[in-house]
Amino acid sequence: MNPIIESLRVLGALMVMVHHYTYQLSDDLASSWFALHFFHNGVDLFFVITGYLFAPFLIGDKRVDIYKFFKRRFYRLYPLYLLSLFALVVTSTGNIPSISLLFEHVFLLQALPYHSFSETGAVSLVFWTLAVEFQFYLFVMALLLLYRYVDVSHKLLFLFVISIVFYLASVYINYQPKSERWVLWQAQLPALLIEFFFGIVVYSYRALIKVKAQSIVLFLLSCSLLVVLYLYYPSVASLSLTARPFAWFNLFSGLAYAGLLASLLAWQRLTPKCYPTMKGVAIFGGGLSYAVYLFHEVAILWLLKIVESSELRVFLAVCLTVLLAWGLNKFVENPAREYGRR
Repeated sequence: MNPIIESLRVLGALMVMVHHYTYQLSDDLASSWFALHFFHNGVDLFFVITGYLFAPFLIGDKRVDIYKFFKRRFYRLYPLYLLSLFALVVTSTGNIPSISLLFEHVFLLQALPYHSFSETGAVSLVFWTLAVEFQFYLFVMALLLLYRYVDVSHKLLFLFVISIVFYLASVYINYQPKSERWVLWQAQLPALLIEFFFGIVVYSYRALIKVKAQSIVLFLLSCSLLVVLYLYYPSVASLSLTARPFAWFNLFSGLAYAGLLASLLAWQRLTPKCYPTMKGVAIFGGGLSYAVYLFHEVAILWLLKIVESSELRVFLAVCLTVLLAWGLNKFVENPAREYGRR
């Protein structure tokens, strides 16, 4: 495990948790002077990381058994997802979805554009991102199958063309940012494939940075872009139907995180020093990040009727989320992952 990747996974999970827990606090924190809802774009960081991790399959010459690939990804993500779905339905405050909608949740179909906002987020506000991840895995499997029969000599260019065409078509054909249907189309792989592609580019050119000064410059540029997006977020969000602006905001969020990932990986490669303690903490935190991502909503729901103070409720929910994540990682996530590997 790479401590840089694991550290960024922790960052992404914490950002999404902050975004959702802000709903428990004041409106000022949410949307005006502090704009904590900006941290929704931690999911863009996850998409970039996924693209980086799966780049060897998409641009390399490595032969992969598609059936084994799917099984490993299934056992890596699905058991914990199914458990979080069950926990959220059981702890629901009364708005239990219909049986048919729950059935679609089981197969991660609840976020497809023929649904409404209320149906997509009926159980969780993060499950739509899992649907996008699985869409990307299907995309990878389709390309691996294509590579068996078609010689694609310039795979990175081929992926760029697909990504940019999907992005432009999804965003700008029938452009209606105030339409639910348009917004839901932005939460699908065609529009978001460009963010996975940014991760693939980072993998492809990971050795391009030769000196530390280049990695520092790239790091500062990436952080500067994130700051600009943060400052511009309130005005963009005011024009959106949801707390998450789409279209170009997705594009530049993914670009900023790709630069951040590339700069940190380059610094790691160019720095011979090893800090075992920091590495251990990063890997431990990264191991908890998926469970934190899936169960932070469960924790706040459990405490909703028990703790009256919103500030205390959020603090306790953070503590409970970390505790849950540790137990789930140890007794569910890791055993399922090892089973998939075997």
